[in-house]
Amino acid sequence: MFTDLIGAEFKKLHKDMIDGLLSDTSLTVLCTLYYASTKFTDCPNCIYSPIQHRSSNKYEPGGPIPFYHGICPYCNGRGRTQSSSEEDLYLCALWDSKDWYPLSQNNVNMADIDVQTFSKLDTYTKLKKANKIDINTSIKNLGFPSFVRVGDPEPCGLGQASHIATAWKRA
Repeated sequence: MFTDLIGAEFKKLHKDMIDGLLSDTSLTVLCTLYYASTKFTDCPNCIYSPIQHRSSNKYEPGGPIPFYHGICPYCNGRGRTQSSSEEDLYLCALWDSKDWYPLSQNNVNMADIDVQTFSKLDTYTKLKKANKIDINTSIKNLGFPSFVRVGDPEPCGLGQASHIATAWKRA
């Protein structure tokens, strides 16, 4: 009875409508994704000790934060710094749990989720790599904190995986 109603043409129309809502100027807000890196570089502020595998806590002339004794204030005595990167992306932020996509992952407890983002399928790898997000940076002064990802981004759609739902909790 309903097989004629929900065919390939209806599914394409649904996908196109959701894609329209997820365009940069529709129901999306500017989000900043933060990626952690496993690359470490020598601290530009102190001299690295290869014997101790940490900072010698001696100032490197020309470093950004001069210090004369004690622990290097730039790397806290580690001698190396971890680089990170960030990227701005437009995502649909769903704050009300009644609007959330039901996640199928067993390890995601709905009580742990504070916000859910919804986006196009091509954002999957970016969301998978991100470990933190700031949502709508223009209203940060209203008290919206940073969020960390809960579980993996999950493909969803009407009979096809055409969009991504991602759960986040307060950092």
